[in-house]
Amino acid sequence: MLVLGFLISPGILTAQKLTLRLQPALSIPLGDFAAKNLDKGSFATAGFSGGGSLQWHLNTTWSINLQAAATWHAIDIGELGYKKVQQDPFLEDVYIRSEAFKNRMLLAGPVYTILLRDKISINNSVAAGLMQSATPYQLYKPQYFMTGPNYYEITSARDYNFVWGVSTALMYHFNTCYQLGFSAEWLHGNPVFTFTTANGLRFDERKISMLNLAMVFSVSLF
Repeated sequence: MLVLGFLISPGILTAQKLTLRLQPALSIPLGDFAAKNLDKGSFATAGFSGGGSLQWHLNTTWSINLQAAATWHAIDIGELGYKKVQQDPFLEDVYIRSEAFKNRMLLAGPVYTILLRDKISINNSVAAGLMQSATPYQLYKPQYFMTGPNYYEITSARDYNFVWGVSTALMYHFNTCYQLGFSAEWLHGNPVFTFTTANGLRFDERKISMLNLAMVFSVSLF
C-alpha cells in the first residue's frame, strides 16, 4: 500500500534518507471485484492487506517508494451459491467451500510530500508494478432435481498482470525517528485466468480494484 510519511523539517528531511514502513489495512473490493454476478463478478468481500515499503528521500519534497504487499479477500459463498441455483433449473441447492482470493504485488513510484504543520505532513503518491493474482480453490457439493455429480471442484488459477494505484496519507511525526499515520490507497489490475474445461481452454478476464484503508507505522533507518 503505497506509503508515505516524511519528517518534520527541511533539515531533518535531508538528513534522513531511508525509512521503513509497515501497513496493515482493511481492503475493500470495488467494482467487478466485489460484484455478485456470474459473468464478470468475483464475489469478493472486505478483507485484509499487509505489507511494507522502503522509501528513499531525494530531497525535502520528493522520494522514491518500493512496496511489497499481499491481500486476502474471502468469497461471499452464500450469494455465489444463490446465483448458481438461479442459473441452473435442475440445481436445487449447493454447498460451497472456498479459499480466499489472493493478490501479491511489488510496486514502485514517486512520493510527493506537503508539510502542513510542525509535526504533520500529507503524502501523495502513484505507483505501478507487477501483481500475481490467484483465484480461490472451490469445492462444490450440489443437490440436483434429477441426477448429477455428488461433488466437483474448481482449481485455483494464477496470472501475473500489471497493477497501478494512487494513495494519500496523513502522518504525525513524534520525533526524527518514528511516525504514525493513516493512508488510503486505490489499486487496479486486469488479470486473465486460464481454466481447462471439457471444451478446451477458457480465458476469464477479471478486473480487480480495491481500496485499502491502513494504519502506517514508520521508522527512519538512517
